[in-house]
Amino acid sequence: MFTMNTAVDDRPTIKRVRRNAPPPEIFALNDNIRAELARRKMTQGDLASGLRTTQQAVARRLNGQTPWTVAELVRVARIVHSTPARLLEATA
Repeated sequence: MFTMNTAVDDRPTIKRVRRNAPPPEIFALNDNIRAELARRKMTQGDLASGLRTTQQAVARRLNGQTPWTVAELVRVARIVHSTPARLLEATA
C-alpha cells in the first residue's frame, strides 16, 4: 500500500506503508527485552539457547516480524530474571 505525502517544497512524494505492521506495544516489549539482555550482558544467541531456538528466530521476534507467544514471554522473563508484566510495561 502506498500513501501520498507532500514534501516541504510541495512536491508530492510516495511513501511505502507496511501492511500488517505490528502495533506500537510490540516495539515497547521488544525494547524492554533488549534492555534486559543488555543489563545482563546477554546476546540474542544466549536468549535463543535458553528458549531452545535459533538466534535468527529470536531476531525475527525482536524485529517484530514474528509474534511472541505467551509461553515464550514467560520463558524470556525467567531467562532474564524479570517478570512478564515488567517486559510488557510501556517503558523499561
